[in-house]
Amino acid sequence: MEASVKCSNCGAEIKNLTLSPGKCSWWSVVSFLPVVLILVFVLLPLWRMDKPKGDYRADLAVTVQEKRMTRLGMEILGTIENRGQHRWESIELDAEFYGPDGSFLDEGSGRIASSVDPGKTERFKIQLLQVSSRLGEEGVRMDVKVAHAYFSRL
Repeated sequence: MEASVKCSNCGAEIKNLTLSPGKCSWWSVVSFLPVVLILVFVLLPLWRMDKPKGDYRADLAVTVQEKRMTRLGMEILGTIENRGQHRWESIELDAEFYGPDGSFLDEGSGRIASSVDPGKTERFKIQLLQVSSRLGEEGVRMDVKVAHAYFSRL
């Protein structure tokens, strides 16, 4: 059994039939091209501008000046210096406490609300609530480090 196709205009039988995508598929590719060009030339550079261009661990230096016990817990006072070339915002600091024998005792965290511009130093205070009185004892070592920060364009 052979299939036959007839012309809808004149009724003649069509013997050789070739199916191809035709002009319509090329039109869909051409119409999609501006979308691709916008993604590549507009959105990609904007995304790259917001990408962090520095390493906050290398740029930000923390100096602890004082830790003191209060009736609510403990306060840690210090400074953070931006030694890099980028502004850093929403800086989160982690404080870890170790006993005289090196055993881990406790940890806490705090956030610096203001941004730190390149070459500038900001003061900070971390307030830890409900901490053990052991943290104020002699020989307890405290390490304060930058846990996270967000890059900001100047």
